[in-house]
Amino acid sequence: NVLDIFFDVLALEFVESIDDVVFQLCRRGFFSRHLKVAANTDNVIQCDSSASARRLRKWSNRVIRIVYSSIMIGMCFGLSYITTQQPTGEYGCTSIVVQFGDEVWEDAWVALEDTCSVDSDCSNENQKCFQEKCYEKRLLIFSHFNGLYTFDGIVSQRPLYIERNKEKGDKYKNTIPAEIKYCEDIESWVFSHPNIRTSLDSDDSNECQWLL
Repeated sequence: NVLDIFFDVLALEFVESIDDVVFQLCRRGFFSRHLKVAANTDNVIQCDSSASARRLRKWSNRVIRIVYSSIMIGMCFGLSYITTQQPTGEYGCTSIVVQFGDEVWEDAWVALEDTCSVDSDCSNENQKCFQEKCYEKRLLIFSHFNGLYTFDGIVSQRPLYIERNKEKGDKYKNTIPAEIKYCEDIESWVFSHPNIRTSLDSDDSNECQWLL
């Protein structure tokens, strides 16, 4: 699709820029004399210089190489450190504030506290038994889940954010909170709740039981 083509072009431009930088460094003699000569085959100027000028140029090239190599080593070390820390959520957002609109879900299945083995074990005929829990269809109003969500671990190598108490911002003691997490099946961030399902049929259920 268009987005994949855009990313491919960006990657190509990045590789091309690296190639230009390496070529310019070769022309200036940062890597070796042989590469310098090969990169300047069309721009060779023959000139004589004194021994002191050659020594000065030689030492200046060495100093430039040391400085350049030190910078590259420092950048690679910093990048490696950041890369190893990112999967643990070290540099991610510790909290987010969610503001849903007026969206609703009319046929959401909500898990009740009652346990069951068959549908008849539930309180009324409008309820169904699924995975040893009674479920009932209810109107899901997303704006009820507005508020603060905080970091609560890593799921699928991405941060997991858990709903917090709307009054004080603390963890819920009795209420099961909603979640915002990354769903690998659809490669997208989703909003979900452990006790709310879109369908009791596994074939019709949304990936990762996403609600929004």
